[in-house]
Amino acid sequence: MSIFAERSKNGMYMSDLATMFQRTERNGLLYYAKRLAKWRAVFGDQMHVRPFVRSELKDGDVVADFLDFMLSGGDFTITQKTKANAAMTVEDLAMFRHLHHTFREEDTNALEDQRKAFGRFLSDHLAGIPARSGTKLQLHKGLAKKMLKTYGDDARQLDSEYFGKPLFVPALEAAQDKAVEKPQSLDAKDHFSDGEMRRYEGFAQMVKHMMTSDPRHFSWVVRPDNKRNSLES
Repeated sequence: MSIFAERSKNGMYMSDLATMFQRTERNGLLYYAKRLAKWRAVFGDQMHVRPFVRSELKDGDVVADFLDFMLSGGDFTITQKTKANAAMTVEDLAMFRHLHHTFREEDTNALEDQRKAFGRFLSDHLAGIPARSGTKLQLHKGLAKKMLKTYGDDARQLDSEYFGKPLFVPALEAAQDKAVEKPQSLDAKDHFSDGEMRRYEGFAQMVKHMMTSDPRHFSWVVRPDNKRNSLES
């Protein structure tokens, strides 16, 4: 789900969730036990695996967990607040995908770096604005059932060999009860009025004009200040 949302907001994936499931199953991206076995063959007992599950992380934070591990439980202080990875709502993703459709309408491969930069920029700013409403992105029951069947054995192997307790199997099972009946629509027209669609289209055309007018400068402008190099370099 996070891969789907991330690639959607960056304009790198424009198909549906079921197709994403098929693609990741074919390329083996989510078969973690198989991938970890290859790393273990290289590093042996020196390899340590941590689950990206907040309830299992120190203070529920991946940065604190990493430092606690690296310092063997020694004292440390994090001086800056770690950044929360706010989830995109269905409405957010529908808006992002509509904008990216406009950016890509002549050439799906054009302005790739600029589209990625725009997606990161806008999503970072949205994360800092509390959502008063919105629909959570969820699996539908048919896909949740396929996921359990496809990844159940892999999850059991993970829990047994790397974590020593049930983590991933219960998550897959719980997904069955949380799933909605039908696939959620990510077509912007199903979420926004004609007036809102008109304004989004105007915004998209304006941003596209800026992208195409000076691609290099556009990518530089939408980077965070601390990640900008000199434009002349």
